[in-house]
Amino acid sequence: MHDYIVILTDINHFPQKALRLASLLAKGFKREICFLSFASDKTENQLTEERHRQWIKESLYPAISIIRPASTMLHDTLSQIEAAFLVIEPASGSVYNKIQPILNNCKPLRIPYFFVNQNSKSIKLDRVLVPVGFLTEEKEKGIFASKLARFCDSAITLLKAKDYGSRAGRSVQQIKTLFEKLDITCSIEQARRDSFKVQNEASLRACNGDTDLIIVTASREYGLDDVIFGPPERKIIQNTTVPVMVINPRPDLYVLCD
Repeated sequence: MHDYIVILTDINHFPQKALRLASLLAKGFKREICFLSFASDKTENQLTEERHRQWIKESLYPAISIIRPASTMLHDTLSQIEAAFLVIEPASGSVYNKIQPILNNCKPLRIPYFFVNQNSKSIKLDRVLVPVGFLTEEKEKGIFASKLARFCDSAITLLKAKDYGSRAGRSVQQIKTLFEKLDITCSIEQARRDSFKVQNEASLRACNGDTDLIIVTASREYGLDDVIFGPPERKIIQNTTVPVMVINPRPDLYVLCD
């Protein structure tokens, strides 16, 4: 198997917006789309097979169907099929209607995962906004932003956090250096917020129509406030109408091969 663009879904909801985003990624990276579902019994498995066949007909690019038992772990399945990206469209009526359980299941993932708002009016990858703060893993955003620039012709804007220290600036410079080596141009803008709020500022800009996609990093660990009120990435996903790419912070982060 090879680097599928995986759409996580169930039979209760046709992931139209997720399919649109997956199609853009499939076109750019020249990959196949995979509809992935988990079935609890034989009857549900049969219904899912039928629904997947219908959805594959709707796809503009080659697509396959994979169905696994409900007891199977998401990250194990994605590793087995060598997924490149995961796309999720939370929707009312779907099993995947709540963002936090999805985030919890995505914690072990080494690949980026996209959340697509079902109410988004248009799905595009023309403009990508990358908020950059002081954390070390922020520079990892540049790796995937560069892939979008190279394969999907995305215009990249780095949103530098307004910090007193130099760490955010250093991460921005590291990303810029990577882009220069790959002969990719990007623009750099100064944020109004510091590293703790720069991703929220990016979300606000997205809601104002200033970008088509934002890239954020997930929380390293959940603190008490995150457990009670929800982690920052969940709030961004809930409040942003454009797709959000989430990257798990880890030193051995999987990098999509050319």
